[in-house]
Amino acid sequence: MDPINPFNPSPGTASPHLAGRKKERQLIEEALDLIVQPLVKGKLTEPPMWPIKLIGLHGAGKTALLDFALEQAQQQGIHVLSYDHLPHMEPWDNYDRAVQRMLADRAREKNTAVQDESGAHNQKCEKDFHLLLEEMVREKPVLLLLDEAEHYEVRQLATLLLEIQRMQFERLPLAVLVAGTPILADLLSYFNDSLTYDAVNRYIHHLSDEETREALREPFTQRGVEVSEEALDWLATWTGNYPYFIQMAGAKAWDAMEKAGRFEIDMEMAQQAASALLDARDDYYQSVLAKMKRADLLDQAPHAIALIEAAEQPLYPEQLRRRLAEAAGLEEEDCRVVFAHLLDLGLIWLTRQNKVVAGLPSFFTFFKARQQAAEV
Repeated sequence: MDPINPFNPSPGTASPHLAGRKKERQLIEEALDLIVQPLVKGKLTEPPMWPIKLIGLHGAGKTALLDFALEQAQQQGIHVLSYDHLPHMEPWDNYDRAVQRMLADRAREKNTAVQDESGAHNQKCEKDFHLLLEEMVREKPVLLLLDEAEHYEVRQLATLLLEIQRMQFERLPLAVLVAGTPILADLLSYFNDSLTYDAVNRYIHHLSDEETREALREPFTQRGVEVSEEALDWLATWTGNYPYFIQMAGAKAWDAMEKAGRFEIDMEMAQQAASALLDARDDYYQSVLAKMKRADLLDQAPHAIALIEAAEQPLYPEQLRRRLAEAAGLEEEDCRVVFAHLLDLGLIWLTRQNKVVAGLPSFFTFFKARQQAAEV
């Protein structure tokens, strides 16, 4: 048995086994297939796919899909440029770092030394980035991955996406995946509505029951650990089918197994992990609660929860915003902002039918319990 715990319950990290997400994987494969087609006079005969935006909460599995895209692209000889964690920097400095990384990637491709072609530390680097990206795309197909994009400087990201759209309109072999939380779409729409509409938007959240079982089972079985069906059912039920909690359940069950010196997961092992699971989930919810407090949402959240739970049928966003405005005494524009933040933090989520439902599993119960305790 491999002694290393294969589960990694940390937002922004890839899962050991990518379960489900069939439609998203097919979309990524299609985008990559389009840019490896033969060129005619330096251009594709069919235009590439518009940027794919993967929208989901922290821990929904966005990074796992980016890793899948990376692996698929490398197998097809596509050059991959991957960027993340670029917040809190001046736009030109941000671009300068990106240019230097692109130059280093390009030098490795050509097996040459890196030269300082980025220019001074000013906004010229932004132009350099766009020009260099276009040069690289004209040389060979390129996949551009932008993770945690909600943290990027919005003008910088919007300008880059507009340049990408221009290159794709010219039928250059460029595929783009942008991953971020729900607030990303709101930020971009403020800058330019076309950045919201001229994209392939995929909202990812829960897995199905069977996908959850697969995501739990496979990392164990790949390492020679047997999992009983009873234990698997118990762990899966606890996760609420949310990817982050799937990783958490697997990690705590593995820890319990190691502590007991066992090499299997049965109900005894699963139940021994129960206390650690509850503590870990509460810690996660505490962090979400702290973010809600910093965003000054603690007064509005109880109204949103009550409205969702009282509705005979799931509400459309505009219905919830209108009722929230009445219940909380807010202006409609204020409710739009509140709704966007509640969605971004996971208190609420939108179904494929554009209906509002509870977001993170069991968070409503946790939140109400905390509010009641605070009132005592």
